[in-house]
Parts: sequence; structure tokens; C-alpha cells
Amino acid sequence: MAISIFSKPNASTGFSPFFLNHGYEFNPIQFDDLEPSESEDKDPSPIKEADQVIQRLKEASEMAQAAMAVTQEQQQNFANKNRQPAYSFQPKDKVWLNLKNYSTLRPSKKLDWKNAKYTVL
Repeated sequence: MAISIFSKPNASTGFSPFFLNHGYEFNPIQFDDLEPSESEDKDPSPIKEADQVIQRLKEASEMAQAAMAVTQEQQQNFANKNRQPAYSFQPKDKVWLNLKNYSTLRPSKKLDWKNAKYTVL
């Protein structure tokens, strides 16, 4: 069960966690290993194998980062599609302030939850 979870591609990156950790997709039945090819070395050096693994992991990381950047840009465009720009207040503008969560020192708090008009400094 754990292998199936780690081999499922992520929605944002498009890659599985197994691929990002190991640099290759998990295949429980590998038909490539049944027939040895002549191009592969009979006894490759451990340094070459380590370099290949490191290269695969770097490529997987770069591909995942690129996919995440594209996804973040799409999400940002979707989120900003209906947003309006923020208000720009200048000094001496009159603004309404909601006093619902603002406490005052006045003895009568009967109308403190109402709005008040203030001048921007």
C-alpha cells in the first residue's frame, strides 16, 4: 500500500514522491532487466553510479521546481482574477472606521460598535 501512495503523482508538481526521492519511477515488474544490453558495462564503478544517481536527483529536483513555479503562477493568476486594487488614502482624506473591536475610555459604550468618521493624517 505504501508503494502505491508514493508512486501517485502530486497535483501541483506532476511527479510522484518516489520519483523526487530516487530520481526514477518505481516499476515493480521490470522487463528491462531480463535482457542484458551490450552497451552497459559489466562492472560499472561505484563513482560512476553515484554520479548518475546524483545527476538524476538534480534533474528531478529541477523539473519539480519548474512545475511548482508554473503551478504557483497559475494559482496566483486565478486568485487575482477577481481582486480589486487596494484603496489609496492620502492625508486629509475622510474615512469611516469600524469601532466594533476598538475600545474607548468613554464611560458610555452604548454606541461604540458604530462607525466613526476620521481624517487621515
